[in-house]
This record gives sequence, C-alpha cells and structure tokens, in this order.
Amino acid sequence: VLPTKELAEVDEEDIGARCLICDAPTTQLWVLGRACQGEPHPMCGECTVNFLWSQYPLNPPLKCSQCKQEVDLDNLPQRLLWHLTDVWPPGGTQCPITSQSLFEFIEAVKTKTAERRDAAGVEALLELLATCGPT
Repeated sequence: VLPTKELAEVDEEDIGARCLICDAPTTQLWVLGRACQGEPHPMCGECTVNFLWSQYPLNPPLKCSQCKQEVDLDNLPQRLLWHLTDVWPPGGTQCPITSQSLFEFIEAVKTKTAERRDAAGVEALLELLATCGPT
C-alpha cells in the first residue's frame, strides 16, 4: 500500500507496469533509484531482492541491470524499501540465504563499494607513479 502522501503522485499508468524480469504486475515507481535512465524499468520486489543479492559481493558498485547506472543505495524510494523489507531475505522465509536484514545488507554493500573504490584509487596512484619519470 502506498503512503497517503505519495498516493496523490500516482496515476493509472504508474500502477499498470510489469516487472522487467518476471512480468508480474508492479508499479513504475519501483525502480532502483533516482540514477536510472531511459524508459521506466521497474522490477517487482522479489526480482529486486534477488537481483541485488546476486550482484553482491562480486560486483560492487551495484548497477541497474537495465540502464547500467549505479544503484544509489542512499536514495532508494521509501515505498520500495518498505516493499523490499516485506520480501527480504532472498530465498524467502522458508529457505533464507542470509541472516542479514535488508538494512544490514545495504550497509555491507556500501562498505564493500567503498573498499573497492579505495583499492582502485591506490592501484591508479601506483600505476601513475610507476609510469612517471623522475622530476
């Protein structure tokens, strides 16, 4: 259920969307964040949870599977977070594949992304120092 404050922003076209992965009914408002570009490409909650989990920890930063934009984990729509909390963890409540809460998972992804960026920055600096001649 959408919060009352946001309900006024929803029209029939938003509600009548289909999940780009499983084709289940969803809303165009459920995208992976404000960074997504192009035509709306929403995923249902279950597909979103499975997508996010499948990308971690191998591919931080997480990127939208459709438009390849980085997922802005700090600015996921609140109504999406509420829905994802309902369908978390991946594998469902019968066969959960993690004991992390959704919010613990998001923090772990942010930490792993920062670590990867720091490592890439050090590698670039070392390469630059190796290729520069003495001054």
